[in-house]
Amino acid sequence: MADTAQKFLIIDLSRTRVSDLVVFWRPNKASYTVNFDEAGLYSEEEATHIASNRDKENIAIPVDAVPATALVRVLTESGLKRAREIAASMGGVHA
Repeated sequence: MADTAQKFLIIDLSRTRVSDLVVFWRPNKASYTVNFDEAGLYSEEEATHIASNRDKENIAIPVDAVPATALVRVLTESGLKRAREIAASMGGVHA
């Protein structure tokens, strides 16, 4: 049976403010990414728990409410370079 429960993305506001890019939590709370396709999907219960803790620096939003084009993918070459630098500094690996 398919899992039809609503899934949530977690956005780290403190990292987003520093990077000027939307910074998502990766799956299993394993680091961060600016790549929408690499963002983790969390259950409502887990997302609510994460967002209600950690000094209110994280927000949970339903994945269905996020138009991907509004958050990502309109990057100039310099923007892409910056995104890679930020991801590398957060322990991410991007091509």
